[in-house]
Amino acid sequence: MIKMRFAIVFMAVFTAGGAFAAQSVMYECAITQKHKKLDWISDTMAIVVGKDGKVSVVDNVTLQIMGGPVAAQVLRNTAEKMKVRWVVKGARDSENVRVAEFSYDAMLDKTTNAIAVYAIPLGFPNRFTGKGTCKVRTDGTFPRILP
Repeated sequence: MIKMRFAIVFMAVFTAGGAFAAQSVMYECAITQKHKKLDWISDTMAIVVGKDGKVSVVDNVTLQIMGGPVAAQVLRNTAEKMKVRWVVKGARDSENVRVAEFSYDAMLDKTTNAIAVYAIPLGFPNRFTGKGTCKVRTDGTFPRILP
């Protein structure tokens, strides 16, 4: 169910209007190094830089809690690296404790396509991390269902 919903939202958001393929960049990322039992860092995520420079992030966390992609703030964007930040509000942990806000940062190395993602829950001492690699898509070819 989650995978199908992710695929539907993913396709709808990032192919809308047909302008995406020619003008924007999508980083389709697989997070392979993370704590297996904690889901605050998703296994798959996408970062999209629109033709207007606006950035959106979608993963299983944003889908489950926010209902879809979220806007991200670009903190740094050079030829070699891009750092973005986004916020997820209103989460609940496995014990149904409310977490008012999660602050996420992603650092993408554009030369190697390596990514590091960090999630920090507001008011808690925890910090969740994940690392992986991204595929760069600029041609409008998107997977029908992401893992």
